[in-house]
Amino acid sequence: MGILKKRREFLAENYGDDVILFDNPSFDSAIIGVTHDNRAVYDYDKMIDSLAKEYMAEGETTEEAVTMATEWIEFNTLRALPYVSNGPVVVFNTEEMFDDEENE
Repeated sequence: MGILKKRREFLAENYGDDVILFDNPSFDSAIIGVTHDNRAVYDYDKMIDSLAKEYMAEGETTEEAVTMATEWIEFNTLRALPYVSNGPVVVFNTEEMFDDEENE
């Protein structure tokens, strides 16, 4: 049994079958928690890493893969969140959250 399948089984066992997840199982490795209303919380950077690994497996360089993954997530995933009928998942981006503090 793969680690990602185990992750979904863990969520079902501990939070029920109604946890709201991305349809794309590529992002399962980026799950960092579940909200009180059963929405999965994803780490933005881990989402990029996961998708970039898929692009690198197809022959892209690391830089190209990260750029492609970032663009895909920004334009095809995050922009679609407001239109999810059963409520959107949460995507947590720590870099943007703490970026101002590091620049001082």
